[in-house]
Formats: sequence, C-alpha cells, structure tokens
Amino acid sequence: MPSFKKKKKDKKKDKKKKKGSAQSSKSKYWGEDPENLEKPGKKRKKESEEKQQEKKRLKEEREQASAAAVDESVQSLPRSDADSDSDSDSDDSQPVGSTLTDLVGLTGKASGGSFSDSDDDGDSVESFSDSGSESDEEAAELPDLDTRTWLSCEEPPPLPFKSKTVNDLSITSNSEDVASINSALHSYHSILAPTASLSPSKVLPHLTSHVLNSNALEKCQFTRVKVLVLLPTRGMCLKLMEKWRSIVDFDDCERLEEEYGVPEDTITEEDWRKSKSKGKSFNRFFAPNINNDDDFKLSLSLSRPDVPKSSGKKSKKSTPPPKPRGKLHTPYDASDVLLTTPLSLTLWAERSKDDCVKYLSSLEIIYLPHSSFNHLQNPQHLKSSLQTCNSTPYSTEGVDFSKLHPFILDSSPRRRQLLMSSDFNTKELNSIFNQAPNNFGSVKASFGLTSQLKKVNLNLTHTFKRLPCTSYSHYLKSYLLSTSHLLSSISDKKGVLIYIPDYLLYTHVRVEMLKKNIKHVAFTEYSRWSEVQRGRSWFYHGKRGVAVMTGRAFFYNRYKVRGVDTVYFLGPPGWEYREVLEGMGRQGMEVVTFFTKWDMINVKGIVGEEECKRIRKSDAESFCFE
Repeated sequence: MPSFKKKKKDKKKDKKKKKGSAQSSKSKYWGEDPENLEKPGKKRKKESEEKQQEKKRLKEEREQASAAAVDESVQSLPRSDADSDSDSDSDDSQPVGSTLTDLVGLTGKASGGSFSDSDDDGDSVESFSDSGSESDEEAAELPDLDTRTWLSCEEPPPLPFKSKTVNDLSITSNSEDVASINSALHSYHSILAPTASLSPSKVLPHLTSHVLNSNALEKCQFTRVKVLVLLPTRGMCLKLMEKWRSIVDFDDCERLEEEYGVPEDTITEEDWRKSKSKGKSFNRFFAPNINNDDDFKLSLSLSRPDVPKSSGKKSKKSTPPPKPRGKLHTPYDASDVLLTTPLSLTLWAERSKDDCVKYLSSLEIIYLPHSSFNHLQNPQHLKSSLQTCNSTPYSTEGVDFSKLHPFILDSSPRRRQLLMSSDFNTKELNSIFNQAPNNFGSVKASFGLTSQLKKVNLNLTHTFKRLPCTSYSHYLKSYLLSTSHLLSSISDKKGVLIYIPDYLLYTHVRVEMLKKNIKHVAFTEYSRWSEVQRGRSWFYHGKRGVAVMTGRAFFYNRYKVRGVDTVYFLGPPGWEYREVLEGMGRQGMEVVTFFTKWDMINVKGIVGEEECKRIRKSDAESFCFE
C-alpha cells in the first residue's frame, strides 16, 4: 500500500521550492535584500503624501506672501480725509483703477487682461490670464458646486472664472436651435433672442442657481450685487416676481403687491373700454391694472433652503424638495439681485454717482426681459446704464483685496453675461448687444419674422426707397437731405402724415418745417391730450395739410388719425408698421418708406427675410409691393 505520509512530505517540499523561487525572482527585480524594500503600493502612497505636504507648504507660503503684498499696498494707498489730519486734497474723486494697478505694480505687472503676483526674489505667487487656462492645482481648489434637488430643471454648475473664447453662433427658430439656446444660457454666453425662446421661466432658475452657487465661493468681488434686471415699469416687475415666487419663497409679498400693483377700486369700466380699443399689444404693457411707474429700485437676497432632518423612516408619500428662501427690500450691501429701470439708474447716477458705480461694479449677469420696451422708453438711458455697469468703484473702503477674484483688477466687464429678449430686433438693439463683449461667447438668434405686408387688412401700395449713405456718420444727413426735398414737394398737399421713429430726427424736421412755413400739426409723447384732439380735428377738416407723429407717441398712446392720403416713414419702424397703417383705416393710401443700408434689420421685420435678401442684393433705388 502506498504511504500517504510520504506524499504530504513531497507537497511541503514543493511549496518551499515555490517560495524560494518567488523570493529569488523578487530579489532579481527589487534587489539583493528584498526584506528592507517596500512594496510599490506603499511607495506610491508615501510619494503622494510627500507631494501633498509639499503643496500645503507652498500654499501657506503663497498666502503669507500675498498677505504681505496686500499690507504693503494698503499702506501705500492714499488715505481718506477722515484719516488724514491735514487739509490737503486727496484723490477720492479718482477711480480706484489707478490705485489697483499701482497695487499690482508693487509685485508684478497688470496689462492686457493679465495679472501676476511675485515675491521680491522673483518667484511666482499667483497667476491669471484671460487668454490662457488655469493650472490643475487652482482648478482642484475650486469647491464642488453641484446643484441642489430643489431646482425644477437640471443645469450644470457655473464655470470656473477662467476665459474661454467661443465663436459667435447663428441660431434660427427651430426646435434644435432652442435647445442650443438653453445650452448657451447655462454656458454663460451672451444671448439676444426672441422672448419665446428666452422666456423668464428659463432664465429665472438660471439666475437663482448662479447666485446661490456664487455665494458658496470663497472669492468675492467689490460688492455683493451680482445680477441686474432692467424692467420698463413697476407692473412688469410685479409680473416677473410672480413667476419668481414659484421658484423661491419670498417674504413680505404683501408690501410688494401694495407698492407695485394697482388697487382695483381705482379702475373704472371706462378705462377698460379705452384700453381694449387700442389692441392687445397695447394692453400687454399699459392695461389699467398695470402700474406704469418707471422709477423704482427693488433689491433682494437669496439663500439656500433649510433641508429638514430625515427621521430614518421611509415614507410612502414623496415630499417636494424645499425651495430657496428670499428676502425683499434688503440693503444694497446685503443684496444679490437688483431690479430697476434705466431711468432710475440714470437718476441715481445724477444724485450719487459714487454709490451707483459702487453697487453696479461687480455684476455677473444683466437680464433685459423686455429689451424693445426699454429701448422705446429712451435709448440714451439704456445705453448709459449699461456703460455704467462693471466700472471700477471710486472708493475701496471695506474691500478685502486678499479675497478678490484676480480678474477684477483689470476692470473688464468681459465676464459679464448679457441676456436680451425681445419681440423684434432693431439696429439699435443689435448695436447695444455688440458693444457688450463676453469672453465666454455670444449668441444671436434669428427672430424668423414673416412679412407684415400680407397682414395689413388694407389694399395699399407699399414703396421702399433706398437713400445713398456711405457711412454711418452720414446717416442723419442722408435723412435730412431727403426730408428737405420731401417737404418742398408736399408743401401744397393735404392729408400727408410723416411718421418719424427717431426723436432726434423729428427735432430737425420740425425746425425745417418752421423755416419753410409749412402749416402742420405734431403728435409727440409730450403733447397734451387737448392739443392732440385739436390737431386731429384740424387735420381731418383740411385746416392743416401735414401731420407729424413720433414713434414713441404712437407706442404710448396708439393715436388714430383720419383723413390720411399719403404716409411717409422716415426710417423703417419695424414692429408698428402694420398697426400704424391700420390705425389710419383708409383704403388706397400711398405708403412710402425711406431706408438706408444701416436699416436692413428693421426692413427685414417689415418685408420678411426672403424679400430683404433680394433688396440687399439689388442695386435699384425703389422697390414696390402690392
């Protein structure tokens, strides 16, 4: 019989041989003394720990160096009048941009959108560049900004504060293009789009998420106000806040309705009857139950919701996620969002320019939900308001330079997202949008306007005459020359209505008519109701042969004039072309519209895209449509 003990001994010998071969292979690979060597996993762990310690040490040195540089720079800054005992003049009126550049000049250079701090020995401390990308260490230090479950729509967190050059995109009104507008919105592109594709229901969650995520960052800016919303009237502000209340729980809503609403007791049936006769587009902004006051400032702050503690038991009913909390009428120093009008900002800058520039210096998003209405109120107020935004404040009192974003020092608004939604596009809105660059890119959506000529319920002949204009500086002169020839030809005619969209052009035309002794009546936004009634009566009975109407007068009042035989548009009006003609209410009128090559965007809103392309390619001076 075979012995099992011998087999067990043979197996033990084989195991010993295998161990010895393994140790010999290890010794060949790791060296002669494998007992004193470490495994590769442990070695990598130790190396990573050493690297982390080295990074922490370098980070502490950088913080100490930057704090020392800030202390030196603050000591070198000019003292205010309260700190200095002497009566010498201090540079309080000078913008702080110069002092900030001096601060950077102590340790480094700031030019061309770049910023760098360095030690006295020349070692780099912190670097930032608009054209480059951040290092991996700086990107790793950014906090995790995942969105919360309370948001109704899922959107990515805000991008880190680094530049990214994106080419302009051309978007039409298709369903796929609407999705691309949504992606551009959350990628912080500046957008000019129709109201349907850039509605408040899409923008307000984006604003809320951006404010809450920005508050979570350790870095800060000059002031806390991050978002500016420019609205035309108090009534439009109340409508926007009603939509925002579905996302955020605001307090003190009763005061908001009292100050921004209209009491029902003050509205009569006569007011409703007059407003209904002026059409739906008029009642959208000027209905009797809408407050038309255009001078207000509403500030608010947002905070994350209080998440209730879980009891550990699973409930069958699904509870909705908590909403963020918001406070209305907060001080500007503790506000995240400011809702106001361009007129209010202009008056604020006239009364206290220092405060206006200070609280508008750190804006990250500007939202114009009714860009066309804001522009029709007063284009100059809108332009000056946007130029005031993101300017360097005049005083640095209370600013912690160690916590400022590096890109703040170059005083550049190129990281500001501008969102403009409008019912129509004009050359003025297009110019305002082009003058607001954004490093993250810009998107212009095609409004896809159809021809208004087919929608006019009158049998009319529409003539478009092109005016020679070599440059935009000669834009006004070309209209004035055509107006002088026009006035000389219509001096003896009756039933002539001249519609002027631009108020500046209207002042020149009025002076020219007074020089030529042309009897006329004028309908402007400053005309009293008695003057309008008397002027319409004189024009209808033939006592005055010429009537002049401005674009803003028609927008605010929707005047209807009878007895019109010929209508001259000194510049394509765009959206109100059909409403002006239907307001005259007469068949067989002659309609003549003057335009230049700079007015092609407005012409597109009247004749449509296809006919606009034909007009642009053609060399003819006049175009007739029936």
